[in-house]
Amino acid sequence: MPPKTIKKRYWPEISLFRIERLSKEHDRNSFVCGNEALNDYLYKQAFQDIKKNVAIVIAATDESKRVAGFYTLCASSVERRVIPPLTTKRLPKYEKIPAILLGRLAVSVNHQGQGLGKRLMLSAFERCISIDMGWAFLVTDAKDERARLFYLHFGFIPLLDDVDHLFVTKQTIMEAMK
Repeated sequence: MPPKTIKKRYWPEISLFRIERLSKEHDRNSFVCGNEALNDYLYKQAFQDIKKNVAIVIAATDESKRVAGFYTLCASSVERRVIPPLTTKRLPKYEKIPAILLGRLAVSVNHQGQGLGKRLMLSAFERCISIDMGWAFLVTDAKDERARLFYLHFGFIPLLDDVDHLFVTKQTIMEAMK
């Protein structure tokens, strides 16, 4: 089910955060989100992905440049056979359909439940829409049930191969962001 129109509300407590590409200026050392794999990615892998140009890492930072949350985007594709049939009707008959992968999205435990995750998702939607390349879906893999419910709230639906492998169409994002 597509999401309702997404209102671009920026709550006072999260409007103090800057959303920008991760850089060496940012303090990643104090970031803890409750998921060791996501913490380790930010500490150990993020700059390697940036340097090798395989992903962009976008961070929400406070006035002290401490990372409060982040997400990653990279090019991807989805096999046509795992896309629900109603969705493929208007797509080219390619075996793999171009997509953008939302590889990771995490919020520091100090800022969870305050709307920062929603702000990061809206930022990801805006960034995807502005990317100058062809793509049909934004895809992600929910790490757990809480993450899955978060993504479902934004209009993601399961692909046919795994209930945690989720997608939302470009058209749905564009309509929701109006």
